[in-house]
Amino acid sequence: MKVATPYSFQAEEALRAIGAGIRTARLRRGESTSLAAQRAGVTRNTWSRLEEGSPGVATGLLIEALLAYGFDHQVFELASPDADEMGKRLDLKRIPKRGTSRAKV
Repeated sequence: MKVATPYSFQAEEALRAIGAGIRTARLRRGESTSLAAQRAGVTRNTWSRLEEGSPGVATGLLIEALLAYGFDHQVFELASPDADEMGKRLDLKRIPKRGTSRAKV
């Protein structure tokens, strides 16, 4: 029996927001759920789960849908090291304040 992975509230909220954004993009283009599912190579039910923000939908499908509706820039910025403010602060903290104390002879 498959055990459901517990996702954080923030993760579930993010998935729902992304799914809603994909749904809005589809509707703005006047596409039916069936057409979007067909283009993505999935069932209509799977596409509906994607738009609902179901965490069980494959990540690949999520990325394909975002790219298909023109969210290219946002997809490539998702885990950009430049956007990792905490990581950049940690890097700065690890930089030695002075050079080494040993002099080269």
